[in-house]
Amino acid sequence: MLEVATIAIRLDEPAYFLQERNVVLPPHHRGVQRVQRIIVNRNDRLASYEEILGDANQFRAPEIDIPSYWAHTVGELRDIAERYRLGDDFGASFLAEKATSSTLVRDIITEAEQRQQWKARRSQFGPKSFTQR
Repeated sequence: MLEVATIAIRLDEPAYFLQERNVVLPPHHRGVQRVQRIIVNRNDRLASYEEILGDANQFRAPEIDIPSYWAHTVGELRDIAERYRLGDDFGASFLAEKATSSTLVRDIITEAEQRQQWKARRSQFGPKSFTQR
């Protein structure tokens, strides 16, 4: 993906992607730094904005990628990233609760067993002809 660099972005600007990575920067920075990279649209070209957030050891959350595909603004993506860094589970507890009460897997297994039983009662005697027992 070819993109140009930009030195400023607006919070109300539609964003394509937000990424946070731990990177080793040139010698004037010490150690590994957390860098936030946001991709926006500038004159019909992708433009990348990077900001150093600080020492990577200060962040407990792993590196993140948040695709937006122009659905969120820069401010919204930054808010999502900050909530992620602070430990918000984004509904993971709700999804885990629903997964325990879901019968989807059980229903799929039952349907597969029924199809297998249906196929087992079929006899084939030639192409395009069969007898149901």
